[in-house]
This record gives sequence, structure tokens and C-alpha cells, in this order.
Amino acid sequence: MKNVYITWHYTTHGVAYLKHILSKFYEFGHLSSHIGFDALEQEKLNLAFNSQNPNGFLFDEIIYLTAPQQAFDGISSRRFSHRQTVLDDSVIKNSKLKKIYSELLVLFSVHNLTDELNFVSKKYPKDLAEYKELLWRNIQHYPINDQLFWLENYSNFSNVYSKKLKIVQLPVNDLRNEKQISDEVSRWVKRNLKTTKNINR
Repeated sequence: MKNVYITWHYTTHGVAYLKHILSKFYEFGHLSSHIGFDALEQEKLNLAFNSQNPNGFLFDEIIYLTAPQQAFDGISSRRFSHRQTVLDDSVIKNSKLKKIYSELLVLFSVHNLTDELNFVSKKYPKDLAEYKELLWRNIQHYPINDQLFWLENYSNFSNVYSKKLKIVQLPVNDLRNEKQISDEVSRWVKRNLKTTKNINR
């Protein structure tokens, strides 16, 4: 039996939330609907994939459903309006990175992972490793493609889920149109999963 985890991109939580959910399954050790997802210990779960857990539960495939970035921006301005909340994060506020984040907020009108990493690597090379390590705390404010790039290249996700992530962008342009979302998801499921046998999703 193939276990597949299918989820939609949550604009307010981003891919770090996906990683925390998968970490909880990994920590729990088996597939169950009785896992308490209402109290995710983010600090702890963020480290779950740093070491191999021989009893950890892993899905055979992760399918991440998204829509064009413009569609998400059309329903929420959170990634723009909440950028400065990173300066309120107690971990960042009490670290030397606060100065770096303050500069980035002035330099870039929106988050751009490549440009920001280039800036930090050139001006603050000694702080680059710590900066990358703490990116997850603010990653939901980046564009979806940046989030996914971070997930696969800078987070510890690939330690256990290397090459198991499939990104599917659906042609949904209005995320308030429930029928359009339902139609596109159903169409994709019928085309890709409906006839697949021995799959638990």
C-alpha cells in the first residue's frame, strides 16, 4: 500500500506548516488520525528531520497543490502587510540577526529569497548559516516558489523526503470560487489518482 499525503497551500501558514505536519507523523511513528495537530510544537518539530528515526513514519509521496501566486495574493495581503512581524519574533529580536532583518525590510519592498540570501552572504557572511537556519520562522511571507525552494534546498526536509515532493499548480485564478477549486481538484484527481490501485491518500 502506497501512502500519499495530499495538501493544499495555506497562504497564512506556508510550507513550514507542511513540514511540521510531516514531522509530527515522523515523530509519532505510524499513520493515525489520532495525532494531536492542534498543538504543534514548532521549535521541536523543526528539528525532527535532523536525525534519522528508524521508527519514524514517512509518506511515500507528498503532493502539494497550489495555484498561481496572483490567485493567493488576490485573497490575502498577509505576505506583504505582515513582513515586519519578523522583528517581533522573540528569537530574532534577541539575536544579532535583528539588524540584518531591519536592513532587508528597507532594501526590499517584498520578500525575495535569492536577493536576500545574496545580500546576507556578501555583507554578513559570518551570519549566513544562522540566517538560513531561522528562515522557517518567517518563510510564509515569501512567494510560493521561494517557499518551495527553501523547503527542498535549505531546510532539513530533504534529509528524509528527498525527491518525494510533487508540486502541482492548478489553473485556479479565483480562490473565492469554491466551484472552480472543486472542479480543478476533482479533474486532477480523476486524471492522476482515480485509477491508481493500492494507494492510501
